[in-house]
Amino acid sequence: MKVPQGIEQSLVAAADLFNSPPLLLLLVGHCLACANFVRGKYGDRWLINNLAGFAIAFGGGSMSALLLQDPGRVPIAVFSGDVLLLIWGLSWWALSYSPFNVVGRLMDLRPVTTLANVALSILRAGIIAQRVDYMVATYPGHNIAAIVIAIIASCGGGMIVDALDIGAGYSKGPAELATPGFVLRSGAFLAIFHLASVHLLGLLSSRASLGVITTLFVAHTLASAILQAPLDYTRPLGILLHKVTNIPVPVGGKTKAPPSKPVTRSQAALSKEVDGHQEQYPSTPSSSKQTPRRRTTAGKRE
Repeated sequence: MKVPQGIEQSLVAAADLFNSPPLLLLLVGHCLACANFVRGKYGDRWLINNLAGFAIAFGGGSMSALLLQDPGRVPIAVFSGDVLLLIWGLSWWALSYSPFNVVGRLMDLRPVTTLANVALSILRAGIIAQRVDYMVATYPGHNIAAIVIAIIASCGGGMIVDALDIGAGYSKGPAELATPGFVLRSGAFLAIFHLASVHLLGLLSSRASLGVITTLFVAHTLASAILQAPLDYTRPLGILLHKVTNIPVPVGGKTKAPPSKPVTRSQAALSKEVDGHQEQYPSTPSSSKQTPRRRTTAGKRE
């Protein structure tokens, strides 16, 4: 059973419209948006800034491509050609270090930032649909794997940056894996939607489903920019999922320590034994106090 032909054609037309700009232009907007996410985040540490921005832009696609190991059909971004790397390098440099901060000033304008984020949304929708279609065609019956690969492709770059921030000491909040938000939820829900509507139920063609996914992403980007608020349409679905599965909703911030258990007699005896050992040998690392050694009659220290 398929949706009415008129709706199908409208969705296909939407997908064609969103993908009508030249790919080069979409890549420039995508790179500027990702570079803008990390602009000024690392101070004068330009190398980590560049790597973090590149990870956001192409990390998810590269991770999924490495897992699939099919460079002919799913190329790794770093090895897909010099053009992509040049676009990223020039976009990143122009945003942060162009003379008189011309590009940075332009990106500070809301319409310009919004257009760049729209380009990011279009490419993100495209990679979700592409990865699901590839997995279904190459590995029939591996539906869960298709969803996982699409999630990695759509938001794996942010997870790389979260790990990078934690390791380098720049983390200021919980990571996406710790408290899943719009990025992870939208990637998961829309990958499931594409898989179900196209390959399991046959309601839409792949191009029509891409029109739905892209419209949702672009509408979210435009509405968030206009209202200056993160309009997370995936949050109600996430809450419903937690209610149904009885899985607790993660709360931001530090994880509370588990309640302490009562000390048993054997543990108390062991603690006294250890304390006595530390008093007898105060130079052990667990004790910071040291007892001065007395001098013998021969003038030597014991």
